[in-house]
Amino acid sequence: MSVAALRGSVAGVVALALASLSGPAAEAARIGDRLYVVLIDHDQNAFSNALRTGADFLAGGSGRSFQIMLDSYGVLSAVRGVALVQRDYVEIKRKHPDLAVIVCKESADSLARANKGRRVPYLPGIRIAPCNGLRAKLEKDGWRPALGF
Repeated sequence: MSVAALRGSVAGVVALALASLSGPAAEAARIGDRLYVVLIDHDQNAFSNALRTGADFLAGGSGRSFQIMLDSYGVLSAVRGVALVQRDYVEIKRKHPDLAVIVCKESADSLARANKGRRVPYLPGIRIAPCNGLRAKLEKDGWRPALGF
């Protein structure tokens, strides 16, 4: 076999291998690399556990994503000065800036109305986003709920 033919066959094998990585096998490998947690109660222990779980999960490898969604009374965990676990949040967020903490806009609006329109001081790095249908969208996009919450 000539050198040119060998190069051609090696290139073909490499191209085939790369094509197989972008198909269903690659998708199956990514399942479990995107997790989320929904907290609906103002529970410092649950928020602390979610933060630590997210930090451990993100430290486990590149390409991973972790979201904590705070809805209903869980929104109170993100209000500055309400929970002691917020010190942990600042430290963990500094180490893992890609850890996403989302306050559901519907609950945030309700809290603002109860607060007579005054601005609610959320922790830095908290994102406020609509949560209506968000769980279904996440699951459709391959996200999975983290176990234990």
